[in-house]
Amino acid sequence: MFAMKPGQWISTESAQRALRAFADIHTPAPARPDGGLVFFPTPPNATWGDLTIRFVDGHTVAIRVGTEYVTYHYAQLGMADGRNAKPTKQWELLVAFARNNGVLTWRSSDADRKNKKRRELLARDLKAVFRIDGEPILATDGGKGWQTTFVLAPDG
Repeated sequence: MFAMKPGQWISTESAQRALRAFADIHTPAPARPDGGLVFFPTPPNATWGDLTIRFVDGHTVAIRVGTEYVTYHYAQLGMADGRNAKPTKQWELLVAFARNNGVLTWRSSDADRKNKKRRELLARDLKAVFRIDGEPILATDGGKGWQTTFVLAPDG
């Protein structure tokens, strides 16, 4: 931006691009009108190891893959219950993984026999949003739990 005369500002094209980039980072993408998930603009050849998900609060995450950075609400990731719009069990499992630094075992306070199916559904949802080959959640070395293959950080 530059001043034409005192008290008047005119934005340059580069200032407009910078402002759009700032807004893209700090404004959640709108949900689709049909309530469906929003696809993340995953760069070609990205791997799960390139992905970072950081919780902003209990309902929102900041996501980065390479130079792409977007903030999404759980509903935009397809993790809203269709009956009441509350977070799904998959979202709750993602929160639990974040609380435990990306690892859940039988010793975790969030351990539950139902997590096996929830993990399968969470992996399916993550694959749909990011369209990255491979598995986002693998068994731990001892096979007594799971760990994310991406960086996952809790809020705060």
